[in-house]
Amino acid sequence: MDIYIKSFLGVFINKRKKEAFFTSPRDFSVLSFRTKGNAVFYRNGKTVHVSENDILYVPKNIFYSQESETEDEIIAIHFKVNADLFPDLTSLTPKDSKIAGELFKKAYSLYTSGGENAHFLCLSVIYEILNLFLSKNTESLPPLLSKAIDIMDVKSFDSSFSIEALSESLSVSQAYLRMLFSKHLKTSPSVYLKNLRFERAKKLLETGYYSVRTVSEMSGYENEKNFSTAFKKFTGKCPSEYKK
Repeated sequence: MDIYIKSFLGVFINKRKKEAFFTSPRDFSVLSFRTKGNAVFYRNGKTVHVSENDILYVPKNIFYSQESETEDEIIAIHFKVNADLFPDLTSLTPKDSKIAGELFKKAYSLYTSGGENAHFLCLSVIYEILNLFLSKNTESLPPLLSKAIDIMDVKSFDSSFSIEALSESLSVSQAYLRMLFSKHLKTSPSVYLKNLRFERAKKLLETGYYSVRTVSEMSGYENEKNFSTAFKKFTGKCPSEYKK
């Protein structure tokens, strides 16, 4: 089943002293990034240890207790989804904690800015964070290629992002990047990026919750017409044909 966000409730920074407390069931899910401190969560005999730079997923309608081992700080995203990512408390240590932390901080910055289109831009970032949980495992790939894919995951909704910018951030030539993608993924960096953008755009359209204009913005396009033209060229269908 495809996962999509039904309702986005906000992004918050929570700071706590060293303490233990109990959390009652809530009607929304939470994704949090621990920027400081360690904690232990208890639920139905299960113990989950969460350290600094870890991500924790809390599904809706569960109760748990928590003991903070030190003073801590987290960035927490509250949202409702059509289906839980996992049925219980689940922690993840990101392959690149810097990228994960930047995503959560960007979501918080967008949410608190209150600027034009901030809500939809924030949703785009949250989908990138969800992708950290749902994306395919790339550990068997060369480290440089895995890093390139991670950067694409983060930057794919940025209309100014390009393969040239990717190669510069990795300090390698575009030709070398093309060789890596061709050898291990049987595609080019540019096609991989387009496929990433349009596959996610299709899923967003299929939910029926977002207009073509909104999806074009969430897919890194500043112009709806350009998005529709590129989308049809790549998929063979107009964006409107994917809407429920």
